[in-house]
Amino acid sequence: MLNHYVPRYYLKGFVAEDSDDQVWTFDKEQQQFFRAGVGKVAAVHGFYEDEVEKQLNESVEMPGNNVIEAIRRRQTIAPADKARLAFYIAVLMMRVPEKRRRGFEMLPEVVDETIEEATRQIKALAEEAEVSGDIVRKRLTEVEEARRMFKTQPPQGLIESIHDPWPTENVVDAVISMRWRFGVAPGLLYFLTSDNPVFYFRCYGVGTEDSELTFPISSDIVLFGDRRGTQVKAPPYLELPMSYVKEVNRRVASEATRFVFSKDNPGWIPAVVNKRNPYLSRIMWGDA
Repeated sequence: MLNHYVPRYYLKGFVAEDSDDQVWTFDKEQQQFFRAGVGKVAAVHGFYEDEVEKQLNESVEMPGNNVIEAIRRRQTIAPADKARLAFYIAVLMMRVPEKRRRGFEMLPEVVDETIEEATRQIKALAEEAEVSGDIVRKRLTEVEEARRMFKTQPPQGLIESIHDPWPTENVVDAVISMRWRFGVAPGLLYFLTSDNPVFYFRCYGVGTEDSELTFPISSDIVLFGDRRGTQVKAPPYLELPMSYVKEVNRRVASEATRFVFSKDNPGWIPAVVNKRNPYLSRIMWGDA
C-alpha cells in the first residue's frame, strides 16, 4: 500500500495553476523538477502499517482538512479548530521521513546513554550488596556486548518508537499555546512546501518563550506561531512584505529532506534549495 507521509489534501494547496491535482516537485538528490499528481508524491510503499494509515486519515487528516479549507478561504477559525490543526501539525512533525532520519541518527547516542546508565547501576548495586568482582566483571562484559549488538541491530522497541507518528501531549499543547498569525503572499509571490513542511528553530524547540513555528497552508497563506510579546487581536490574514515571503521559503527549503513542492518551476527554487547553511532570520512583529 502506498502510504502518504505528507497528506494529499494538504498538497492540493500547492498545485499548479492549470491543474487541480498536479504539483511541481524539485528533487534535491536528482537536481531536477518533475510534475506529478499529489497521490504519487510524498508517499512510500509500506511506510506505515495499514491500520496506522487508517488512524492518521480518520483522527488527524479528516478533522484537520476542514480547518485547512477554512483557512484557505480566509475564514476566522474557532478555538476548537485551532486545537484540531495543532494536532495535525504536531503529527506532521512526527510522520515525515526526516523524523525517522534524525531518530536513527541519534540511535548510537541513545544506546550509549542506556548502556552507561546500566553500567552505573551494576557498579552501585555491587557496592551495596558486596557482590564479588568476578560477577561484576561478567555483568559489565555482558553490558558491553549488548552495546555492540544494539548498535548494529537496535532493539525493536527503539525502532518502533522512531517509526511512531504520534506526538506527545506536551508537543501538541506547545503548538496550541502559541500565538498564531496567518500571512498572505502579495502579488505574484507564493510559498513553497516540502516533505518536511513544519519549520521551527531546533535550538528553541516548540515549547519555549523563544519558539517560532512556520507552516505553509497553501501557495498564498502561511501560519506563523510564536510566544514573543502578548496575544493581540491582529488582522486575521495579514499581507506580508516580500522579505517575509522569502524568509518562509528559505525555511521550507532548509528543512526539506529531499522534495520541495510548488505551483511552478522557476529557476530560483533550486538556488534556494541548494544553498548551504542559509542564514535564517527571526520574524519580529511590530506588536511583539
